[in-house]
Amino acid sequence: MPKTPEQVNTGRLIRLGNDALQRGDSASAVEAFRAVIETAPESAAVYHSLGVAHYKEGDFDKAKAALHRAAELNPGGSGPPFVLGLIARDERDYAAAHTAFSETIERAHGDWRAYANRGIVHFYLDEHESAIGDLRRSKPELVLENALLRKQLSILGRQVRRPRIQGRDRLVILTLARLLPNWRDALLIVKPATVLGWHRRLFKIYWRRKSRPRPPRLTSAPVGPLGVVSVGPSSGRGA
Repeated sequence: MPKTPEQVNTGRLIRLGNDALQRGDSASAVEAFRAVIETAPESAAVYHSLGVAHYKEGDFDKAKAALHRAAELNPGGSGPPFVLGLIARDERDYAAAHTAFSETIERAHGDWRAYANRGIVHFYLDEHESAIGDLRRSKPELVLENALLRKQLSILGRQVRRPRIQGRDRLVILTLARLLPNWRDALLIVKPATVLGWHRRLFKIYWRRKSRPRPPRLTSAPVGPLGVVSVGPSSGRGA
């Protein structure tokens, strides 16, 4: 179905707003996103972009108003609380910033930016151990944790009363857990003791196969000049 002229114009304005944000032209971005809202007043994404533009512009009050409206239109979105956390941090309201970044992490578990910013806030709150814990959550580690969570969710999604964890599932979970330092925190459907039990059983199987005696290698016997296999040295006695 072809787009209406209004839809084409809306798309053009959104692109103009995004391009302006990338150039650092916050005023032009605000103008473009406000024009979009006149024709699409229920778009959470546009209100979020408008909030970001106001934040870049330094108008925190208008930014918060736009971001709260985006959150009303899309209650589960992770974008608005993240930017609200940045605003609270810049306003030195570290308790509010911590709440906002924690909310972002709950909604988008793999958002390493939220962990990094919450870690900085922990330092401002003199919570040094928590700060180090958040700042250690590097991007590769969060990607692995996401993969481990997704694997378990895929098992839960199988249409059975009690999902059965198959051998292949165990191998995937074991591999990801081995690579992930905080693997215990990422478990949903199994207990850490269960994963450790899988590891012990796999280790036993590995060493059982490793230590299994191998059959002796067959070496070819020497062959005489007439093609007769020579069994051993001649005893010197006649037949």
